[in-house]
Amino acid sequence: MNSCTRLVAKTGGSTRIAMDDRGGRSSGRRRIARRTLQDLSDRGARPRAPGSSFALGALLVSCLAVLSLHATATAQAVRVSVRANVSVSGLDRASGPAGTPITIRGQGFDARTTVFVGGRQVQLESVSPTALVFRLPPAVGNGQVVVRHPAAPQMIAGTVVVEVAPTITRVTAGTRRVGTQIDIQGAGFLAGDRVFLGAVELPVVRLTPTRLTATLAPGATTATLAILRGSTGQRFETNVTVQIEAPAPMITAIQPLAGPPGTVVRISVTSFQPGDEILFGRARLPIRATGPGWVEVVIPSSRRPTEQLTVRSARGSSTFAQPFQLSFPPVVRTLATRDVRGGTQIVIGGSGFGADSQVTIAGVLCPVVGQSPTQLVVQLPGGIRGSHPVVVTTGGQQVTSAATLDMGRPGRGRGRR
Repeated sequence: MNSCTRLVAKTGGSTRIAMDDRGGRSSGRRRIARRTLQDLSDRGARPRAPGSSFALGALLVSCLAVLSLHATATAQAVRVSVRANVSVSGLDRASGPAGTPITIRGQGFDARTTVFVGGRQVQLESVSPTALVFRLPPAVGNGQVVVRHPAAPQMIAGTVVVEVAPTITRVTAGTRRVGTQIDIQGAGFLAGDRVFLGAVELPVVRLTPTRLTATLAPGATTATLAILRGSTGQRFETNVTVQIEAPAPMITAIQPLAGPPGTVVRISVTSFQPGDEILFGRARLPIRATGPGWVEVVIPSSRRPTEQLTVRSARGSSTFAQPFQLSFPPVVRTLATRDVRGGTQIVIGGSGFGADSQVTIAGVLCPVVGQSPTQLVVQLPGGIRGSHPVVVTTGGQQVTSAATLDMGRPGRGRGRR
């Protein structure tokens, strides 16, 4: 190939055809004689040897072809080398208010590099071999960030979004219940935004730039909506109030579970609202006191020994499973015995007796050997003398008989009044 380094053809000693590739480092320059071979032939110039003109032309064409291929390969090599050194690795952030500086990371950047956002070229604030900085424009179209360089193919750095304060134009009308969904329409909603109703966060189930759907979480009450921007932590308060209908009340506990008429009972209840009622059986009870999560009522007298407590409202009702055990003070009406000496038994007649009933005479506990709601059979202790009443205790309530027993005297059939 280097034979093409220098080629000179002389015709008649006056005309030259020369080509120089400068040692194989072609610069695309070719020098050709002022006359073509045809010109030489027309002028009657004669080559020094037969067929030398043809050989000279063929050699000239071969050298031109070689130099052309060499120049093309060299240009392609340079072009591939430049493309390989220009690349984009990404953006330092993908969103922000208009005017926010955005940095494109990469390598091979120079003054010829341009950036387009949403199809429109943006002005670069700074250019370095590894970073391009521009400010987010107010409108970004589809938000696609494209980097262009004359020595490299088009490169996509990512997508940006202009953050604007969210606005709410419409909320699902009507009073809502906990557990249902609320539909919020407006503008400026972004991925990662969170919704609050007062202090209670509402789980987001769907989010678009103009529509947001959330679920009313337990604990939500009537309050104003707020949106918390996930990317910045900024909270945007609104003047939109959502009316929440409280769920049906529910009784979770009763204390105590037993007692006589007049007992004050505290009822633990959820979602108790003004106007809700407490029932004892079918009887509506006045509310004695209320507090966070509880109400107090007074148990009335009833013909039945047990009754269930119920909370009733327009939203629903709840009845506590365990009934209240109504206990009445014991009543002693008769004392019957054939003998009042120690070791003998007496029968106490009356009402309100229970399994926990205890009997004492002169302060001495007497064993109860038989029991029913209306009778107690008691064994008299020894060593007691004199006339004494019988004391019966049931459910913490104590009653003393009007009649007395003459202890230690045989043959007394009944207690003496």
